[in-house]
Amino acid sequence: MKKLCSILTLIIIIISTSCKYQVQNNNLVTITDMLGDTITIPKNPQRVACVSRTTYDLLVAFGLSDKIDGAYKNIYDNPWLETVYPNSKNEYRYEYEENYETFLTRKIDLVFAPEKYISDNLKAHGINSLCISLYGNPTYDDYLFFFADMIMNIWDDKEVHKKVLTWKQDVIDAIEKCSNSNDNRIEYKKLFYVRGDKNKGIEYTDTKGSFTEFAFRKLGFDYAGKFFNTTKPSKEEICKYNPDVFVIGGGKIYDMLMPYCDEAIVTRLNYRYEADTYFPDLDNDDDWYIADESEEMTYFSIEYQRVIYKRKSKKEF
Repeated sequence: MKKLCSILTLIIIIISTSCKYQVQNNNLVTITDMLGDTITIPKNPQRVACVSRTTYDLLVAFGLSDKIDGAYKNIYDNPWLETVYPNSKNEYRYEYEENYETFLTRKIDLVFAPEKYISDNLKAHGINSLCISLYGNPTYDDYLFFFADMIMNIWDDKEVHKKVLTWKQDVIDAIEKCSNSNDNRIEYKKLFYVRGDKNKGIEYTDTKGSFTEFAFRKLGFDYAGKFFNTTKPSKEEICKYNPDVFVIGGGKIYDMLMPYCDEAIVTRLNYRYEADTYFPDLDNDDDWYIADESEEMTYFSIEYQRVIYKRKSKKEF
């Protein structure tokens, strides 16, 4: 009898252990990141660090903002962020190469890292990390929905899944509309993009495989960055490519390049916002005139116009 009880007890323990193991497995998910590295993590992480900047806005858009502990610090330099998303002021500001101890101290469940070496270092210290980049290999075409699909695999939330699927369809529709458009407003094809977020001058750009290259290609442009082997081509290389259009951003970038521009296509808002940086006032600049302007348009409550300014006398670059 005693032997029978021992056997029954052992069977119960085995069954209990097996059930517990199965439940744990149901709460785990195996994920492969953009560079092909695979990890198994708990589903529905509650504290996430968005060191990869491309992950932050999509988590907010898909209703997962309450899972964000913090993000790369430069994201918060945008003065509009707190207006659009007020809770951002309570989030932690991470360095690009944040010490692993910070993530352990803050009890982070998952880090979205921007580069492989950062992700590998975190995993070496027992921190769940996935690399999400703004570059695809060889192009970004196959990666457009990579992170969105990853979100659906990580979080079991029907509302989140609904938002992801709606967003994906909106993007597909927008790309199709651009591809099938007979609109001839794009008069120029050769385009150079100045990446102003890092303040590295007018030569700093994104190269082949970037989301930027993908987006401008879909819009019908011949993107200059795909011809360069570096994100910092020389002025001579840029001039040799001879772009028709420059896409630029950032106050200092505008200041550096405006003396060499002979046309500016401006979205002019019918409202004056308080800000610390302003685009040059071409309306009161004697060197410029309005060549064309659209009718007033409305986006939600924002009224705006598209205005084309041209310089009266062209300047040599």
